[in-house]
Amino acid sequence: RKVVARQRFAGAIADAVIILIAAAAAYAARFEFARASGPELPLWFVVLVPAAWLGALAIAGAYSLPHLQTGATEFQRVTVASVIFAGTVGTFNYLADYDLSRAFFLLTFAIGVPSLLALRYARRRVLSHLHSRGLYRTSVVIAGDPTHIDEVARVLRREKWLGYEMAGAVTSAEI
Repeated sequence: RKVVARQRFAGAIADAVIILIAAAAAYAARFEFARASGPELPLWFVVLVPAAWLGALAIAGAYSLPHLQTGATEFQRVTVASVIFAGTVGTFNYLADYDLSRAFFLLTFAIGVPSLLALRYARRRVLSHLHSRGLYRTSVVIAGDPTHIDEVARVLRREKWLGYEMAGAVTSAEI
């Protein structure tokens, strides 16, 4: 339980760093490089938007551990949560008649979303490399008939990057 919570927390911290870097890069690109005087962003905006973006990612299941290593589900959840959150922020700014720079807004999400996806891809590559070296592996018990068990065990031995190590087998067949 503690390991799962720690992994989720580490993922959220990494996402927070990426989101803050994306916002800082968007701010610099919009105001610093354009030599335009940048508006002072209110503290509530600086704190609330990254926290709410992380909340949107969590609600969408972006930190669901079964989807963190394979398949496109993790990438889809990050993308959908970020697009919905961007729409929510844009709608809120319009309805509240808040004068947020459109360039800053678009750059934040144009930098942030691909960066979040790249972070997840890089994490997968690092974990695959560590798994192939025998680190951070998950012990599994395979259940089924002996032929099925042999096939799965053969795949797990061959594909070490998956991160599974056979700890035992359960079968109803007589051996």
